[in-house]
Amino acid sequence: MTGIRNPEEIMKRYPFELSGGQQQRIVLAIALACRPSLLIADEPTTALDVTVQRQILDRLKRIAEETHTSVLLVSHDLGVVAALAKRILVMKDGEIIETGTAEEIFHEAKEQYTRELVEAARKHGSRSQDKRRISETILFQAEHLSFQYTKFHFLKKKSTEAVQDVSFFLRKGESYGLVGESGSGKTTLARMMTGIIEPSAGQILYLKERWKSLQKGRSKAQCQKIQMVFQNCAQALDPKRTIGEALLEPLEIRGGMQDTWKTEAVEMLFKVGLEPGILEKYPGELSGGQRQRIGIARALMLKPELLVLDEPVSALDVTVQEQILQLLERLQREQELTYFFISHDLNVVRRICDRIGVLYNGRLVESGDAEQLYREPWHPYTKELMLSTLTADPKKMRRRRNVPGLTSGGGTGSVEENGCPYADRCGYVMECCKKERPELYRFEDREVACFLYSEQHSGKRSKEYRMASQI
Repeated sequence: MTGIRNPEEIMKRYPFELSGGQQQRIVLAIALACRPSLLIADEPTTALDVTVQRQILDRLKRIAEETHTSVLLVSHDLGVVAALAKRILVMKDGEIIETGTAEEIFHEAKEQYTRELVEAARKHGSRSQDKRRISETILFQAEHLSFQYTKFHFLKKKSTEAVQDVSFFLRKGESYGLVGESGSGKTTLARMMTGIIEPSAGQILYLKERWKSLQKGRSKAQCQKIQMVFQNCAQALDPKRTIGEALLEPLEIRGGMQDTWKTEAVEMLFKVGLEPGILEKYPGELSGGQRQRIGIARALMLKPELLVLDEPVSALDVTVQEQILQLLERLQREQELTYFFISHDLNVVRRICDRIGVLYNGRLVESGDAEQLYREPWHPYTKELMLSTLTADPKKMRRRRNVPGLTSGGGTGSVEENGCPYADRCGYVMECCKKERPELYRFEDREVACFLYSEQHSGKRSKEYRMASQI
């Protein structure tokens, strides 16, 4: 009923051995075991990537229809609400301020707060009009990066490649977005960039200078150049230290004139839209949006040139998300920052990024201009991500159907170990996909790892030939 494959095998595993989607299905199965008349789903898809999110919502809808179970969905994601809900209650400060059908709330809202929520959600799906000057200078370059986890189980050595042969570059002043499913290697790649872990293979270049990891001797001056904003600032900030202590810690590590440190901290608070009085407070006394602003302020204390943002708005409601995105755009414009933006929300990435890279199973399968990639995806997996993206419009969500040729199980025949990792999900799979992995084919400013774009499949091409989507 909940779509769990191999249930006998799954029952033998511990929770930490399951993916986010599997864990959510298990919780759903437990809730349904008592055959309830009412199922309360409290943020059931918040931490999940778009493909798993859509699968869980489709499963919830199917269960409700088949078992005649009522579902009370609690969510701050209006795309999720639009996909599932027939009637909506809007709450503010503990009170219900508006109620109506999905169409009434999304298209004919009466309350100003409701209209602001809907407007903020729709902004995520449109490109920012923020104008910035992007230099042609290559600030950061990753060349053939790989990372291998090694585990020992009863004296047996088992290796897992979290990132495999990934190459990309960042121009000074641009925003580069990295999207992909949970477990695809996004955060591992970010940790290699910041020097927290050493790549198993490949190298990192910063302004053409090769940089080592922290373990291998990356200097303090180099560490200042790249800083990171974490997904969950509630966990990233020490609950026993005041906000002032958290902001001053990077300066203590850097060293220098202590007389100016507090002034620098106050100035930074103003830059991120917070008052100086917050310095004496503890993280637990702040809202989620305030903590995220502190996380950004702390990362900027050392005046970095490159900011790595790991899911910086995924845990926030839609209005606070919009405020944080506007803040990031303003800071980038004022301080000429370069962003490496990690997210599983394609609407957010499209909103803020100039170029996008798509990571699947540790490999970069497509990259290119954000707007072009969004309008015309070339890789089947990118197209699947786009089709799984939820929009804050119940009419559009009802019209949306699964497109034939995607996630169809890869046709007949098994996929070999050296085959394309996406072959078992791809509706465009060919025999060559099952036996070998495609290389990354380059076309002007677009890259794609798919045999559909190889000369063996599409034939010899002239110099004037312009490649277009083959799916």
